[in-house]
Amino acid sequence: MGELAAYLRERARSIADDPALGWEALDGSSVLVTGATGLIGAQLVRTLLERPAISRVVLPVRNVERAQARFGSDPRLSFMPWEAGQPLLAAEPVDYVVHGAAPTSSAGFAREPVEVIDAVVCGTRAVLEMCRVAKPKKMVFLSTMEVYGEAFCRLDETTFGPLDPMVVRSSYPESKRLAECLVAAYASEYGVRGCTLRLAQTFGEGVARDDGRVFADFGRHAIAGEDVTLLTTGTKKNPYLSVDDAVRAILVALARGEAGLAYNAANEATYVAIRDLARAALDALSPEGSGAEVVFSLDADAAARFRAPSELDLDTTRLQALGWRPTEGLPEMFGAMAHGWTLGDE
Repeated sequence: MGELAAYLRERARSIADDPALGWEALDGSSVLVTGATGLIGAQLVRTLLERPAISRVVLPVRNVERAQARFGSDPRLSFMPWEAGQPLLAAEPVDYVVHGAAPTSSAGFAREPVEVIDAVVCGTRAVLEMCRVAKPKKMVFLSTMEVYGEAFCRLDETTFGPLDPMVVRSSYPESKRLAECLVAAYASEYGVRGCTLRLAQTFGEGVARDDGRVFADFGRHAIAGEDVTLLTTGTKKNPYLSVDDAVRAILVALARGEAGLAYNAANEATYVAIRDLARAALDALSPEGSGAEVVFSLDADAAARFRAPSELDLDTTRLQALGWRPTEGLPEMFGAMAHGWTLGDE
């Protein structure tokens, strides 16, 4: 096992040992996870494997060999080839389902909107159809804070802003909105015990060094002692979430979430503007004396790739009522991401 893999497993072990996450409901059960090779899905799988009482972990994946190389040969693991949108027929009964497979590239949302919509909506429909037949105890769909649209207020799970469907960048949040409606519809019409987690932007250990999202870009520049250049005014505000806190939220929702409901998952203490996120990266990771600063080079074409300016201040009261609490702030998220980079490939 490489150094990075050992680090990721060590962090997963600390989650697996946390008695506050509803393990009394999950122990002895089998769990199916889509999106298992993604940032959050992979850490969820590691956590499940660090919990000896989990009986089986089933992974529908696009590339079985890649998944096997990542997670090893634990006898509780089983892999099955699957692409989002194809029918999903589990070869064995499963007790719990987490659906996390989805595109994540902001540039891709604008460049390939049809494929984004197809992957999110058809992939979720396939998972829900499997659940309608297999009848797991709970299904959790991983959604996004972007479903709230252009909002400028504190947001509980029932408050939304406008979202323009004629802007192709809306392919991602609009498809996630429809997928959420599918989860609620299957719960109402077919009794599928599905609920939704609306995740804030999530980062930490496991982020690839060449990841194209802003937190990774800020981290690379900060470590190099370079200025962070923003292509927008950087006023858009939202909270963030660590990878491990996202996994904790998923586990709590599996164990205690109510079918047909959505839950916000964010660290409310990290609610900052993009320019302040850039400053946090510099403060956490820049070499002493580098003098690196946040600078601006406004680019209207580049700005179109990003979510429209808004202030998504997520209220997490509903999720916290289930017993979940965030544990890591921005310095810890940047530190975990950067430390992973020093350890090489998994």
